[in-house]
Amino acid sequence: MICRIVSSTTVVSVAILSATAARAEERPFTGPLAGIEAGAREDHDYFNLIDLQSGQSISRYYRAVGPSAGAFAGYDLAIAEKIRIGGEIGINIGGGRDVARLPSGVRFFEQHPRYGYRLSIRAGYLATPRLLLYGTGGYGGNRYRIDFNPGIPGVYQWGSSFIVGGGAEYRLSRRAGLRVDFKHVDNQASQLMLGLPVRF
Repeated sequence: MICRIVSSTTVVSVAILSATAARAEERPFTGPLAGIEAGAREDHDYFNLIDLQSGQSISRYYRAVGPSAGAFAGYDLAIAEKIRIGGEIGINIGGGRDVARLPSGVRFFEQHPRYGYRLSIRAGYLATPRLLLYGTGGYGGNRYRIDFNPGIPGVYQWGSSFIVGGGAEYRLSRRAGLRVDFKHVDNQASQLMLGLPVRF
């Protein structure tokens, strides 16, 4: 009698686990996720100034690209068979140290990126059961250390603005994946990252 009960319990447990796994396969790219990422970040500033010594106008972007890394966490929901919506938070470090110089070549501004944050929502489409294409929007900012700043207006150690971006995520297994993600923080930085999301 006890053996029959144990056997029945085992069968029921296996059936429940199988059904849960089947539902997960039916609704890929859903639920909580977290991961790490690495890639490149371009930081930039725009100045419209006059060099008092030469009288020349300085009106252009100063850009620099550097390595960057970060972490992210989020949650996705299935609102249709092939449509996903979700939210994500992320942090990153690194980036490009952009340097501005006068026409004479003298350095007059230098910006050292330290760290940043990203708060975004995304909407995705399942191109295949293993491939999710998505677009993102949200808000983010970056912390900088400013050197050689002779009172340039509108330059601060903290900057924040809206985010636009997009990417693609590929399922390597039921839980693990690989993604390519692009985000642009207006008037500050753009980043292209390779990430390893894990779903729970």
